[in-house]
Amino acid sequence: MATIVKREGRDGPRYYVVYRYGGKQRWELAGRREVDARRLKARIEKQLYEGTFRMVDDKTFDDLSEEFLRLKRREVRPNTFTAYESAARRLLRHLSGRKLKDIGVREVEELSSAFLSEGISTATAFRCLSLLSSMFKKAVLWGYIPYNPAEYVKKPRVERPEPDFLEPEEIRRLIEATEERHRALIMFACLTGARQSEILGLRWGDLDLEEGRAYIRQVLQGGKFYPPKSRAGRRVIDLPPVLVEELKVHRLRQAVELEENPHDLVFTTSLGTPMDKRNVTQRILEPALRKAGLRKVGFHALRHSYISMLIAQGESIKTVQALAGHSSVRMTVDVYGHLFERAGKAAAERLEKAIYGKMEKSASNTSSNTS
Repeated sequence: MATIVKREGRDGPRYYVVYRYGGKQRWELAGRREVDARRLKARIEKQLYEGTFRMVDDKTFDDLSEEFLRLKRREVRPNTFTAYESAARRLLRHLSGRKLKDIGVREVEELSSAFLSEGISTATAFRCLSLLSSMFKKAVLWGYIPYNPAEYVKKPRVERPEPDFLEPEEIRRLIEATEERHRALIMFACLTGARQSEILGLRWGDLDLEEGRAYIRQVLQGGKFYPPKSRAGRRVIDLPPVLVEELKVHRLRQAVELEENPHDLVFTTSLGTPMDKRNVTQRILEPALRKAGLRKVGFHALRHSYISMLIAQGESIKTVQALAGHSSVRMTVDVYGHLFERAGKAAAERLEKAIYGKMEKSASNTSSNTS
């Protein structure tokens, strides 16, 4: 009923599935791999036999983008969806109005080059091409196109930037410069390394101030509460005594100032409602940084600072992973591996001092006793 035809081109072979439908011979591109052609042939033959075959609709990239985002809005969390929307807008600047069947491997390769020539970061280009591949993969499942052209295009290599962090003395100055009613929030971020979404989703029922512990059980994103993404994110954090005392003062102040706190949140607006992450950065963190005479950093830098201090004081990779709530040790190493290298050098120097320092002291004592 259908046959596979291989055609050689300047950029390599292409496989087509040839069949008859509606009294006409039709050619459908399957891609560069024979395995894709066999799958397409089997699907076409099955649908022709069952009488369910339909010609691939002339869908445009605009149609695919709209349908994909509509689906993902229901499936992913607000922060992830915002990233999808941003990448989709950038893709539409180049692919709007194009029919899906006219977008092949060469067009995706040209798109990749265009992104880099625009001067955008390799990380942004990588995210856009990754989203494009996901969108085309869904288009294949929906029957709009026979194969995923983005699957064969090499994505740009992303160099992970070193995380920005504050030194311990800068952390102290930041905490002291923070407005008193918000000091517990900034202290919590600096002394626990919790993510901003975890801090803003923290409830009083998640704190055990007698034992000095915080239980991370939910996060706040886009005004809604969700469980942590991974099992590692659902964790227990030991609180230093100074933070416990600040939280007790914060709880007393909140009991006086708030008329209601329907979500039992530790950190709220003056009305008892969940806090917006942008407002926290712009109205709390940045004024405190200016007052302390420190450079401008994002809220996530407080988490980086906490983790860097753990590494500097010699904590093991496994301990850092658990305290940070990373899903794997690899994630910890990927982001903070260079800091472990520095910590290793410092450990070697401490070991040398421990051995040779004592030996020198012992030799000195022996010499004085002899004399």
